[in-house]
Amino acid sequence: MVTIAEALAATTGDFTVKGVITMIDNSNVYLQDATGAICAYMSLPPQGIALGDTIIVTGGRLDYNGLPELSNATFEKSTGLTLSAKETTLAKLTTADICTYVKITGLEVTSVTVGNSGKPDIMLKDAEGKTIKFYKAVVEGTVNVGDKLDVTGAIGVFKTDLQLRNTLASEVVVTPGTPSTPDQPETPDAPAGESATISFADKANRTVYNTQQQVWVQNGITVTNDKAASTSNVGDYVNPARFYKSSKLTIAYEGMKKIVFNVAFADRVAALTDSLAGMAGVTVTVDDLIVTVELAEATNTFVIETMANQTRIREITVYGKSGAQAPETPEKPETPETPDASSATYTFVDYKVEGELGGSAATRDLDDTVTFAISAGWFTSEARIYKNANGIITSKKAMSSVVVNAGYKSSTFNVYVSEDGENWTVHQEGVAYVSDYSDVTIELPANCKYVKLDAPNAQLRIKTLTVNFA
Repeated sequence: MVTIAEALAATTGDFTVKGVITMIDNSNVYLQDATGAICAYMSLPPQGIALGDTIIVTGGRLDYNGLPELSNATFEKSTGLTLSAKETTLAKLTTADICTYVKITGLEVTSVTVGNSGKPDIMLKDAEGKTIKFYKAVVEGTVNVGDKLDVTGAIGVFKTDLQLRNTLASEVVVTPGTPSTPDQPETPDAPAGESATISFADKANRTVYNTQQQVWVQNGITVTNDKAASTSNVGDYVNPARFYKSSKLTIAYEGMKKIVFNVAFADRVAALTDSLAGMAGVTVTVDDLIVTVELAEATNTFVIETMANQTRIREITVYGKSGAQAPETPEKPETPETPDASSATYTFVDYKVEGELGGSAATRDLDDTVTFAISAGWFTSEARIYKNANGIITSKKAMSSVVVNAGYKSSTFNVYVSEDGENWTVHQEGVAYVSDYSDVTIELPANCKYVKLDAPNAQLRIKTLTVNFA
């Protein structure tokens, strides 16, 4: 057994450490001793332990997006350590605090969004204007913008951004309040002339949608998203809109000199900035969730040919040339409904949530029609269904067949079908797949809206799912 500091000093190798638990989230267990703190990442969510328990952990040393870990960890309960929180401030936090237990008071809520986990991600700021994300916050009731929080919890990290994490609602004290009025910021040097904003809050501004293209029009701005080289159909989402990896994004407005993107989530900012990297005549600056693009020359059309990764946008503001009058938004024409697509393909890397680790149940709405739910596993570069767990495909329309691009280990899975999601029938047993990813086609009976993929022998990993509708 070594101290946690000794384990942190290594980059590889197996280590055994003893610590007191500072945070539990599914398979992630943060623990600390007198020398440091680390995350034990269990292969399955641990049972029989709680915040403040002392445990002995053995696992392999690695870092995941800045988080120091002992991976594939095992544990045994122990005694002897006491959990106490260090009182600190946002300004004093450093990487040495990752996974440690702290108390920070007087934090004001500036925004609240609900991620795919179903838990709120809360942006907080202190009296000095320092900010931090309270990721997957466990709170009692509803937290509103303007409330003040006193938080006792652990420090997490995603890449270089420190986060607050907690286990129990009792670790958070909420004082209702009203949002403080910020000082009026100085107006940045911006191109003179008209500005306009297009919102993706709902579908009112969307004039075209099909699996290959969506078009949004508001206040003289036209935003077009083409499927292009993406392996996923165009996303049918609002508040925020989703623009998938390898799709094409075009913004049209007269005489644009500056474009300001309001990105929905911090972990999607890099996807946008990476998409803009290397573009000639473009200067990009980032301020929290705001990505600003300054153009060396005015243009009527700005094109991102290939999105580097999926990003999610709430609204876009553009600044036009001096004196340009933004044309009125035309009324949305009455267009015939796009015929229902006969199939849809979903690439699961597009549904990965950066910083989210798995181990328990996870669900993704793949679009407005199809949902994929895993009883134990997670969504990363693939949909991963753990051994002895299952994944359920639910469709609002009857399916004629599904095609899963499966791999990782050569094994088999079982297929169950249902018309109502409650009464299941064995459809196929022992469906084989190989370690090299390949397509496995499953023909389905009539009126099938539910398909269960059961993994009794080994973890099943799926890169893409194609659903063919009846």
